[in-house]
Amino acid sequence: MRAVGGDSVSGWHVPEPRRRAWQTSCRFVELSPLYGKERQLPHDLNEYVAYFLDRLEGPEAKNAFHALVEAPNEAVPLLVAAYDRETRSSMRAAVVEVLRQFRDPRTVPFFATALRDDSQEIWSEALDGLVTIGGSGALDALRCYRSSLSASSKKAEWIDEAIGQIEQETASRSSEN
Repeated sequence: MRAVGGDSVSGWHVPEPRRRAWQTSCRFVELSPLYGKERQLPHDLNEYVAYFLDRLEGPEAKNAFHALVEAPNEAVPLLVAAYDRETRSSMRAAVVEVLRQFRDPRTVPFFATALRDDSQEIWSEALDGLVTIGGSGALDALRCYRSSLSASSKKAEWIDEAIGQIEQETASRSSEN
């Protein structure tokens, strides 16, 4: 994988504004609110993602969250891989929340998988991700998973509501055209 130099890596397109934002943020020197020291941020995207994932929990969590959200789309596969490696559910939920901010339709399979997690924190973030993305792919994923749940399940109620939200958004877009 190469850094941000090109327009795409592994099929992930990097819109110019995001690429510029990431490149700019890698050039600045971060002032740590905890230590008051200057630290040079990494120039490699793998290092950048790892650096902020390490800070996604704890006192620097808010800054780390925003730094990851501002990363180029090339960071998405790195974040998915980090989610797969992570064992702490709170951290996995935080990664899902970051991925949701990308609003990338290619993450629908990821969210569909995370939806099956036992942790409510994770599956509710995944559900929000699918609703945020919307469209037929998200609807198909939700309907497929919904068919495997009992009608009385609390999760089924949430999924039914999400399906309704996406259908309503789709209908509203259709009426605008």
